[in-house]
Amino acid sequence: MMNTRIEARRELTMGEAAVEGLLAGSMAGAAMLAYLMVIGLAAGESVVEVVGRFDPGASGSPLIGLLAHLAVAGVYGALFGGGWRLTPFRRRFDWRLSPVCGLAYGLALWALAQGVLLPLWGSALRAVPLVHFAAAHVLYGLTLGLLFRRSRAAPPGPPLLMTKSKCVIRRGGGVRSDLLPSPERGSRSGVQERGRG
Repeated sequence: MMNTRIEARRELTMGEAAVEGLLAGSMAGAAMLAYLMVIGLAAGESVVEVVGRFDPGASGSPLIGLLAHLAVAGVYGALFGGGWRLTPFRRRFDWRLSPVCGLAYGLALWALAQGVLLPLWGSALRAVPLVHFAAAHVLYGLTLGLLFRRSRAAPPGPPLLMTKSKCVIRRGGGVRSDLLPSPERGSRSGVQERGRG
């Protein structure tokens, strides 16, 4: 007999999608920051200096920079989750497409930051080499998409594993229960056997 996996997945609400995006975005922001720290250390900069660039004020505080970066990364993640919920093709491809969408999203955020936000605010992040800033955003988007996908890939609870077999429906409406698909747990037919005990 052939085994078939049946997975039921309910649709996320907008709030749930935003929260999942927020969490995935914060973790993706941490991955992005780790990449930029490694690049900074390789260039002879200190961790304090690298993280301090994310401080929106002029003080260059590493603590404020860290918190600001993770907050912004989380908000962008929540926007990704909400956008995913509103996208019409998500039902067709569901979570399998989220890494690709995350990658495109990361590149779009890089273009927005590089072309508009950093020059507008005069941010210290403009000192990060362009190729590394782009790579950090690619890493952010890909990580965001993968983490968002992971949260959608595993339905709650164990999947129902069924065996494929024939089902015969009689004219009177009766069904031969010994031929119904049966769960792997319990008796072979999936129906309580009578007379044995």
